[in-house]
Amino acid sequence: MRSELVSNIVKAVKVLLDENDVNLNVLMDDQEQIQLDHIIKGMITPAVRYVHMNAPSSMLDGVAISTTPTKLSNGTGYINMDANFMRPLILQMTGWAKPVTVFMDDTDPDYALQTSQYAGIRGSKYKPVCVVTNGNNEGGSTLKRIEFYSIGADDLATIARGRYIPFPEINGVDAAATISICPNVYEAILYMTAGLTAQTIKDSNAQALINTAKDLIK
Repeated sequence: MRSELVSNIVKAVKVLLDENDVNLNVLMDDQEQIQLDHIIKGMITPAVRYVHMNAPSSMLDGVAISTTPTKLSNGTGYINMDANFMRPLILQMTGWAKPVTVFMDDTDPDYALQTSQYAGIRGSKYKPVCVVTNGNNEGGSTLKRIEFYSIGADDLATIARGRYIPFPEINGVDAAATISICPNVYEAILYMTAGLTAQTIKDSNAQALINTAKDLIK
């Protein structure tokens, strides 16, 4: 992921609004331009969140999973994720034949199969399964974890490859404010921000801009 200046996004979004005939006549004086900048800035985080949640994982790079995995006696295990965890992208434990890129959640009916006492029913290192669970960590923590099924009895629980998407957050203030984005979906983020801005000021072009953003991440 790369750190992008919020001011650069605001400038690019204003260009998109102008190119797509969004009516900004009501925001022409200096004070109203400051108001427009404020509206755009407020739409950046929800736009990044939508795009990062809905883009195919092949378009996203994310950040590395840095938490140490915990292995249980039956060969299963889990990774407690950081507080900023939003979406998993890929996990491959050492010894697995292939990575997991499609993650189950704990509402999936097949999740119960992973707790079977019979190892042949659970995921294995040849056909691994990962489940994102919520609120069942030690001490009542609601932080999410990734449960993995399974690794060999003699294998160490180490991560060969693991990446996730964090919740978007603007860091810094004024001209130094930045937000982390995946470069391959930057254009979609601009269009989504423009669409949400147009929607806020009740312009009829809003949906077209939002639809363009969605098309860019199909």
